[in-house]
Order: sequence, then structure tokens, then C-alpha cells
Amino acid sequence: MLESRKFCCERLKGLYTVEKEFGPNFRIIKISDNFKTQSLRRGIEINDYLRYLITSGYDSKLSSSLTDVIFIEYCPFCGNELSRVYSENVFINEEAHDW
Repeated sequence: MLESRKFCCERLKGLYTVEKEFGPNFRIIKISDNFKTQSLRRGIEINDYLRYLITSGYDSKLSSSLTDVIFIEYCPFCGNELSRVYSENVFINEEAHDW
């Protein structure tokens, strides 16, 4: 339930509750094992599976070339480090993303 989740601030919570088709919105995605493996081959080590992003809204795949995406690590409103606030799987909007 959304009511039981603790958000860093009301403004980011508002972006989180917006449907993915409308923008801008805040999404927490869980990347796939394949993405982690491919990143490591490119010399990028990813220590966790969660990514935080702001999107312009999207209908189908988040990784579509038609979707504007900004990856963020800190809340743009209150400055909290997102991985400290949103580390539980209950916050994940979408899973198994390959980029």
C-alpha cells in the first residue's frame, strides 16, 4: 500500500504516484542480471539493482528511444540520497530492465 511507504518528501511522492503515461514522473526500476553483466563487461560496476529516474511519460517500454529519461541519485526537491530512502523492493515500479 502506498500509504505505508515512507517517501523523502511530498513533491517526489507526487511524481511517484503519477501514472507512467503522464509526465514528468518518478520511477524506481530494477535492472536485469543481464544488464549488470553487460555493464561489467564495459567496465561499469553496478553494486545494486535499483535505478531512480525521472521520465517524460511513456506508453510501452521505458527504454524506448521516444522516452526522455534522466537518471538521478538525489531527490531534486529535498536533496536526500535516493538509495537510502528507496532501498526496499516495495518501491519498485518496474523490473528486469535491459538498456
